[in-house]
Amino acid sequence: MDDDVPSNDECISDDTLIKGKAQYKGHEYLVLYWGPTKRGERVKLAFMDGNKQFWADASQCTLTKDYKRYGSWGITFGKLQALRAEHKGNGETSPKKRCWECGRSFTYAEAKAHDGDWQDSYCGC
Repeated sequence: MDDDVPSNDECISDDTLIKGKAQYKGHEYLVLYWGPTKRGERVKLAFMDGNKQFWADASQCTLTKDYKRYGSWGITFGKLQALRAEHKGNGETSPKKRCWECGRSFTYAEAKAHDGDWQDSYCGC
């Protein structure tokens, strides 16, 4: 099984890798893992907000989006949230972090523009 898959008691963090999106019982979920397990082909799904996660039988899931274009491993949950907020075009709803060096709040787009590191909470100051 995949070592990057969070256990059931772990919350999804900004560093959690998202493989794609899938439809399951009429709802769309984030895909954390899709592959063989002791119980056969299974999918580890998470709610779109990252608050809950669960396993489902792969035969009941349909892959609707694949994040391989971001690398063979997928995209991190933090980057996905930042891209969603950026796509909305409303800077006020963009997730913000506090820079460990200067203490300033910044968005993913600001970190990218100033050669900062979103994952390391560095704005590029």
